[in-house]
Amino acid sequence: PPFRTSLIEQSKSIMYFVYVLKSIKDGTYYYGSTSNLKTRLQQHNKGKVRYTKGHLPYQLHYFEEHKTRTEAVQREHNPN
Repeated sequence: PPFRTSLIEQSKSIMYFVYVLKSIKDGTYYYGSTSNLKTRLQQHNKGKVRYTKGHLPYQLHYFEEHKTRTEAVQREHNPN
């Protein structure tokens, strides 16, 4: 059925991102991963992420694309 093929093709096109944010307020950095970088940055800057809430606002300092969530999370936890 075309519906299943469409879902499979969509899932192949999803990219995952590792990102580094820099607080404009105090210069601290935050490392994270997501499948939607634009939305995630908005969540951080709206104070919806507990860890980054006290350091607002943030700017995107760096990001990388990865094909799988596993690769992105591994890179997030091993940045060097």
